[in-house]
Amino acid sequence: MSSKKRKFSLVWQHFSYTNEDEKVMCDICKDLLSIKGGSTGNLKKHLQRKHPCANLHEKRALPNQDVDDIDAAPACSVITSPADGGQPCTSQQTTQLMVDNSACDIVGVFSQKSQSSIMQFVQRNTMHVHKKKVIDRALIKMVYKDLQPISIVENEGFREYSKDLNPTYSLPSRKTVSKSLLPAAYEEKKNSLKNVLSAVQNICLSVDCWSNQKAGSYMAVTGHFIDEHMHRKMVLIDCSIFDERHSAKNIAENIIHICQPYFPMEKVSLIVTDNAKNMINAVDSELKTVFSIGLSYANELC
Repeated sequence: MSSKKRKFSLVWQHFSYTNEDEKVMCDICKDLLSIKGGSTGNLKKHLQRKHPCANLHEKRALPNQDVDDIDAAPACSVITSPADGGQPCTSQQTTQLMVDNSACDIVGVFSQKSQSSIMQFVQRNTMHVHKKKVIDRALIKMVYKDLQPISIVENEGFREYSKDLNPTYSLPSRKTVSKSLLPAAYEEKKNSLKNVLSAVQNICLSVDCWSNQKAGSYMAVTGHFIDEHMHRKMVLIDCSIFDERHSAKNIAENIIHICQPYFPMEKVSLIVTDNAKNMINAVDSELKTVFSIGLSYANELC
């Protein structure tokens, strides 16, 4: 094969000669292909089948220009096509010339606006990582603010609704929500709460314990305080399983365990509980003697 033939076909942008006769190597995947008889048809099929994204930079021939001079000629953005009656084609309507051996075959006229590349299609239908994180955070916020079940991401109606809102967004799986997104949101809220409560001078607590035969026992501790703008605030500090015996000592120790990551117990001015004897003794006998905490209780704590 002459070196001049190599100039004619655009596929040679991705192939190189080897030491073997009638064998060339693909520059992309390093496969060896046959060019027996000097035809490049086998090379074109290889690119179409295995490397559809490979770009063939066009070499366009000007009117009255010899094909042999195509490789040396500069690219032209205005060429003439028989397909439109000899009128000039602009950059939006270009005629692609596929040259095989010594013949130039006009494949067709394409509009660059309507003929998108594969990479453009992928980018248009793929959400940016940062944008997906923003929407994931909004999803988790909806779950914990509205007390939605984690399984909502598996509901067919919700998935269709999400797809209609943004077709490029993929809902996280239930496992991702429970094992990754929710724990991350919890840690973020916990750190934010620490920053808020560290600036509080005095705080009051309301404490409640309850039991459920199926779910076990729980303790909830809520904080009440006035912020620097003289606004009354209420925050849930903790609501967790409390499976120890509900003695006054155990209740008092658990309250300390819950509060210590956020503020020292010396900041607590008052604890409000129900009128259960173990709750009253936890504050009046255990906590009050150590931290000088006041006690208030009601007949029923809601």
